[in-house]
Amino acid sequence: MVNGFLSRGRMGSFQDAIDLAELTGNAADTTPVRQYRSRGGMTVAAEQQIVPNVAVFARAGVANGQIEPYEYSDIDQTVAGGLSLKGKLWGRPDDTFAIAWRMTLDYQFIANPAYNRDRGSVSVIGIRLHTQF
Repeated sequence: MVNGFLSRGRMGSFQDAIDLAELTGNAADTTPVRQYRSRGGMTVAAEQQIVPNVAVFARAGVANGQIEPYEYSDIDQTVAGGLSLKGKLWGRPDDTFAIAWRMTLDYQFIANPAYNRDRGSVSVIGIRLHTQF
């Protein structure tokens, strides 16, 4: 299954906010550079039954990370995969139990931490794991 989306609203460009901050000496802020824009993306999902009542699934998605998200929670890139079991195995045919794997890797290069050029640049590497019951 493939889904596409297009969000439209008053959103700022991150690059415009950075450019304005460099001109004015203020902190980068998307508020003054917001204008009516579009932010698109797409998702792909697949599920494959392995044996009756047992399946594996995978999902992936991308969105334009250069534009401020209009949605409450938004992800620029995502990949998830897992295993699902139908409740028929334990006498509850309308239930599904699933285990998904999702990990977020992040790398950020910060040229001027806290807008202080004397400090020099810094690389930040992060990882995030999510579980939910």
